[in-house]
Amino acid sequence: KLNEKTFYVEGYEEDDYVVFTVDYNDDDKYIIGEVCEPETVSGDVTRVELDKDADVKDAEYGKTYLKMDGDKHVYSAAGHIVYDLSAANKLAHPELNEDYTLYLDPNGFVLAFEKTEAEVDQYLYVKDSDEELKDWVAKVVLTDATSAKVDLKDELKKTPAHFAGDNGDKTADIVWVDANGNELSNTQDAKIKTNIDERVWKYSVSDKGVYTLTYVAQEELGVPKNNDGEYTAKIHNGKAYITDGDNDYIVDKQTVFVDMVNDKAYTGYNEVPNVEKAHLIVVGSKVADVVFILDGEIYDEDSTYFVLEKTTRESLKYDDDPYWNYTKAYVNGDKTGVIVAYDALTKDYTKLDAVTWANKLVYKAVKTIDEQYIQEVQIAQAKKVGNDYLQGVPYAVGDDAFWITSEKQQKYKFDCDEETVFVTVEFDEKAKLSSISEGDLNDMDLDAADYDVYVKVLKTSDDEHADLVYIFTKEKGEAVVEGPSDANMLKSVTVNGRVAVIAGAYETAEEAVENAAKVVLSTDTAQTYKFKVTTKMVDGKGEVVADGTNVYGAYKPYDSVAAAKDCDLVAADATAAGLNGAQIDLGTAAVGNTIVMMTENFGVVNYYAYTLVK
Repeated sequence: KLNEKTFYVEGYEEDDYVVFTVDYNDDDKYIIGEVCEPETVSGDVTRVELDKDADVKDAEYGKTYLKMDGDKHVYSAAGHIVYDLSAANKLAHPELNEDYTLYLDPNGFVLAFEKTEAEVDQYLYVKDSDEELKDWVAKVVLTDATSAKVDLKDELKKTPAHFAGDNGDKTADIVWVDANGNELSNTQDAKIKTNIDERVWKYSVSDKGVYTLTYVAQEELGVPKNNDGEYTAKIHNGKAYITDGDNDYIVDKQTVFVDMVNDKAYTGYNEVPNVEKAHLIVVGSKVADVVFILDGEIYDEDSTYFVLEKTTRESLKYDDDPYWNYTKAYVNGDKTGVIVAYDALTKDYTKLDAVTWANKLVYKAVKTIDEQYIQEVQIAQAKKVGNDYLQGVPYAVGDDAFWITSEKQQKYKFDCDEETVFVTVEFDEKAKLSSISEGDLNDMDLDAADYDVYVKVLKTSDDEHADLVYIFTKEKGEAVVEGPSDANMLKSVTVNGRVAVIAGAYETAEEAVENAAKVVLSTDTAQTYKFKVTTKMVDGKGEVVADGTNVYGAYKPYDSVAAAKDCDLVAADATAAGLNGAQIDLGTAAVGNTIVMMTENFGVVNYYAYTLVK
């Protein structure tokens, strides 16, 4: 039942604080006058003191007051009646040099207080600081890599003993210091650096936007001995540590990396780019909370993936270093030019090996200067999960999803949307590059009768969403690549049902192995690789014809290239069914496994070889 002692109000939730006033009714009994939401202020309490000059009769009210961020807040009553809300309304004073929220009555006097709730530690790096009309300001870098000019409270918190400007109570004033970090005397006027410059600090911000800095322990990595030479720290993308050779720090998926060179921020070791010759400041005890990258050679994490249609190029210089401008390049399916250092693309990179038409073609720029000049390049691999690469023949395709390989595992299923980038690379039947274009899911045609399809997922997010996908297609047919001998008697070779290049024909097994056609392993996991060979047909004179007798042959598998060079196959080993129609199984295929084949055609013996590579 509502009456003058039970008051109903709207708009509040459970655990909200309210202020109510007490009045008298006609019978001089207490009643509730009004209810309102208390005004609050937050900040750092620096003083609690009895105000001997306060005149209670003149409505200056409580004789006790506190100071918060330089402002005076008077208690609400002449007696000590201020409540600590975090201690069940216990009558108390707040502690000094702690952050509090004050609750005020309608007249602005302090009724109660509670400690500010613990927040996630916030850090900043002070680049430079100065005095402006006796107030301190600083140029700082925040952990989102933005720069700001901020007003500072002139007292530092939780500073260690003997810190410049030390007040003796774990606080210190911001002061000018010399090159050794010692406070300048009043007679010195070389005000170049303060005790807060070039350090990382925790901070809080008052309602008025004034920053309070709190000392935090930190480690500086990468400074060469005697400050002589280049910085030495390194950050490796995907590695859970950083190092300068002498000191290692653990980092994790929550560590924040602040790139002050390019004004970028990254969260987690999987997101930060590679950094070499780095100068770092690390904050954190066992695991780094934040790493400020002050200087270094920073690889571009938003790596450029590109394909070269042709090696047409022009020379140029940037910062006195020579570069090639490849004008026939495609980035994400769009024709453009890429600028690459002279020695970044080797002959091996620019020569397509036909047996690996879905490999050794896409390049990843792993080190870029000024977001344009590529200094280091590597072959782009499909993303790796465990021991397996996310690549293979498409198995199922939907409207906004696809599934590669017939293994029904979640890691091979992907969602996609309008943000997914598809690039389609087409080859003719001889594995010659014919076109590059922006693609889509329709290019994964499961019913294609005249071409093969192979998919590589290069980038994902959340392990299920495909961000960058390359679709390779190759026309079916006899992809004949003749070797040095004109007597190549291999008609077709398939690997796990896929058309492979025809290996070159050589007069000795050693020559064949040295020039072996390469088959790239699609996974690190041991699997069976099945080769199937068909030899050409010849007439009674050994001339190749459309309808005749398949050339005789033989084969031997070897564990290594070295062993294969000593192959002892001879003409007498060739039989009618020895090679033609043979299925050669490598049950536990590994890098270096080599198959040597031999054909004998009316006394002409030739050797062929295939080697497994990664």
